[in-house]
Amino acid sequence: HRFTLRVVDGRLAEVARGEPREPDAVVVTDPDTLNEVVDTGPARTRAITDGRLALSGDVAIAERLFDAVRRRAVT
Repeated sequence: HRFTLRVVDGRLAEVARGEPREPDAVVVTDPDTLNEVVDTGPARTRAITDGRLALSGDVAIAERLFDAVRRRAVT
């Protein structure tokens, strides 16, 4: 599945099916790994090392995406 997520002011503002025209960052993983890596940085490092997570583009933007998703899950 492919999704486009948009973060505005540190908050998850939009989730839609499909790919953006010009993504700032791309996250490639499976759903279980995504749930794991949203919670902690060390889990992200392990998932990248293990080949279960790939980030491309602006990695800082991908990190902000993880933070926004985590914040939304908590609220």
